[in-house]
Amino acid sequence: MKYNTPDFNAILRSEADNFISKVYGMPKLPRQYAQDILRETQNFIQNDILANIKKCFESQVPTVDIDNVLKKFESPFSHVLSDYRLLKYFMEYKDYVSPISYEVGEIDVTVRTRSGPKLQIKKCYAQHVPLCRTLKQFRESPNALDDILSYMEYLKNNTDTVENFIQCERWSKQLEKFSENDIVILLVKYYDDFECNNALGSSCLKLGGVYVSIPCLPVECQSSLDYIFLALLFETRFRCFSDEKIFAPLIDELKFLEKECIFIDLPCGPQSVYFVSCLLLGDNLGVNFVGGFAEGFTANFYCRFCKTPKLIMDGQCVEDKSSLRTVESYNVDCAVNNVTETGVKFDSVLNSLPSFHIVNNYSVDIFHDLAEGTCHYVMLHVLRHCIPNYYTLDFIVSEAHSPEQGTRGGFGRVSVCEKKV
Repeated sequence: MKYNTPDFNAILRSEADNFISKVYGMPKLPRQYAQDILRETQNFIQNDILANIKKCFESQVPTVDIDNVLKKFESPFSHVLSDYRLLKYFMEYKDYVSPISYEVGEIDVTVRTRSGPKLQIKKCYAQHVPLCRTLKQFRESPNALDDILSYMEYLKNNTDTVENFIQCERWSKQLEKFSENDIVILLVKYYDDFECNNALGSSCLKLGGVYVSIPCLPVECQSSLDYIFLALLFETRFRCFSDEKIFAPLIDELKFLEKECIFIDLPCGPQSVYFVSCLLLGDNLGVNFVGGFAEGFTANFYCRFCKTPKLIMDGQCVEDKSSLRTVESYNVDCAVNNVTETGVKFDSVLNSLPSFHIVNNYSVDIFHDLAEGTCHYVMLHVLRHCIPNYYTLDFIVSEAHSPEQGTRGGFGRVSVCEKKV
């Protein structure tokens, strides 16, 4: 019994690469635990699997051939047994998209020395993950592009229900810049600030993250973290150096993806794909922050959609179209440079994108506006109307406490008030 050594080595290395990629790709698994898994797996192979396989074949296959084959299993992860060797290995094979540090400014820091505290200049850096490489590798994964195109075709033919941005008139206008044979995919930006470490401690660090996602993925994939890609990461305080420096790498890549496209290697041959970024998502504070609007929601003009004064907006129930912001009024407000009178602090850096302007960004904060906002107040009136006309409070309480309730929609059990009011 003989083996083709080069083919066997290639298969073994490929399977080991797939295994380590899955382990390191687990979002909730720290890297130190991933290394422990690799070591334990290797010990398991050496101490159990190899010994049993050797016993099975010793009576039928010459020992020399068995030893040559089984020797390959002794350390299949030797090339990735450290974090440094792992990253170096996948960078050589271009399977790992490493973040790129870029300078955004300088700050003065106090350094303790033997002669006393001294003031030094420290350079500040942000991290940028190349989108072109990320999207190219994602699109080249099996069936990724086909699934997206199939879902886009389904949305195009579905005229009864509007469930995606690409069914809107604004997206149709964006497609007019391309030919009918071009593959154009919507790319969505998301910005949010978050605090790491202990939020109440002295080591709390506030970071700003910019992510991109593709809303044309099949519905079951849209909310998965596997398909939300990090683009920028920086300390929020570094925005004092100007948004132009912070967002420069992202804007350059988004312009390139829309104007120049990227080529994806598919089994049928290279295919050019354009990515158009028309939307900015985020909570109200994050979108106002990036859009150049007032960040305090007690300001005179805090709304990014209109210029209705706060006192009127607090009691307004019907839209006043004459107060809606336009590109022209936004530019005038930027020139006025008075946030108290206009609600605009500065011209958003994202307005330099060819298919985006912040006043046309009609995306809402569904979590704060609906889930923690109007839904709460509306459901109070709905329940008061429905109880006891359609069902009783006891029925709702029993449903909330039922064993099946905790598994519906993937949410935990909700707390209920059993007191009748």
